[in-house]
Amino acid sequence: MKILYSLFGMIVFSVVAFAQAPKANFTADPVVGCAPLEVSFSDASSDDVFLWQWDFNNDGIAESNDPFPSHIFTTPGYYSVRLMVFNLTDSNALIKRNYIRVTTPVVFAVGNQTVCLEDSIQLTANIQGGVKPYKYFWESMGTIPFASSDPSPRIAAEETATWRLTVTDSVGCESSRDFIITVKPSVKPTFIRNGSVLTSSAGVSYQWYLNGVAIAGATQLTYTMKQTEKGFYKVRVLDNQGCRIFSDSLNLDPSSVVWEQPEGWMIYPNPVQHQLTVYSANLQQDATIRITDALGVEVLSAQANMLTNRNVLDVSMLSSGVYMVQILEPNRTQVYKLIKE
Repeated sequence: MKILYSLFGMIVFSVVAFAQAPKANFTADPVVGCAPLEVSFSDASSDDVFLWQWDFNNDGIAESNDPFPSHIFTTPGYYSVRLMVFNLTDSNALIKRNYIRVTTPVVFAVGNQTVCLEDSIQLTANIQGGVKPYKYFWESMGTIPFASSDPSPRIAAEETATWRLTVTDSVGCESSRDFIITVKPSVKPTFIRNGSVLTSSAGVSYQWYLNGVAIAGATQLTYTMKQTEKGFYKVRVLDNQGCRIFSDSLNLDPSSVVWEQPEGWMIYPNPVQHQLTVYSANLQQDATIRITDALGVEVLSAQANMLTNRNVLDVSMLSSGVYMVQILEPNRTQVYKLIKE
């Protein structure tokens, strides 16, 4: 400002310079992170500042006079930071609202579960807080190892165990929760084979399967295999815990079974490749065994007598196809279908 005044009749001009107000400014690093979060602040105010007052919570209480202070934020939330600076003649303040974000992910609804053995379970969790996207890590603390980074993996319950979910957000905040999966004390069923009959271990109800498909009407403790039903057998048992549990599968070939015919004769195996056994436990008189082709032409014959109840015929020379086995007794003739492989 110029001031005009008179001194002994002379006009004199004088210039008086007034000091300007300071300008407050600052930066911080980091501005987002998980609790407890240590933040370093750096003054970026005008050069004439000689006094700093930092209010890290903007609550009216100055916590530091250092131009480059650090502060630890212990509680998740948003924080407004205020810096007031002074020079010789004036002051200035700057507030950066919600400048610091302190966060931590929180895991909800990872509850304990009680399930049946080998139940298929979808593991899920609701996450609140933190900075998306989240990273997941599921792990079993039991004897059967399991680990997955899938947000919602599907598992088969195999044992009672403690599980843990660890969630990490995009700024590295991490939170873990433990939960328990309790498997009901069920026993995995088994079954045994006696000839063509399969018998399951005890249960409340049953369903037999062949090659992964439920066999219609096969809902009893035992199941009698048919000659053509070759493949993988298993049984699903409903136990007294209310659990439906599968047995292990067994690969069975019913053609190796001794098949009893309606009149007391047995021919096996059927289908046959090399040797056919014709058996009768109570043969009273000699009988003739005849094998004919599809046209009725005899291709093989043998005599069955009372001295032996088991007759073995070599059919390896026969071509593959369908044949008829005739058993000619004095007072009756029986005919059975035979498949030659």
